[in-house]
Amino acid sequence: MIFQAKQKVKEGKVVKVEVDCDELIRKVRITGDFFLHPEDILEEIEKSMVGLVR
Repeated sequence: MIFQAKQKVKEGKVVKVEVDCDELIRKVRITGDFFLHPEDILEEIEKSMVGLVR
């Protein structure tokens, strides 16, 4: 099952999250009009959620 959420936060930035899961989280995708430094940290955050119980 795929769950999606979208939130507009302060300064008008948009954050979108898509989670594919059953009992466990299979895949997470975080997107939006924001910046993170270092840039590859977002991929690490997504990977760290895989395998967690929903």
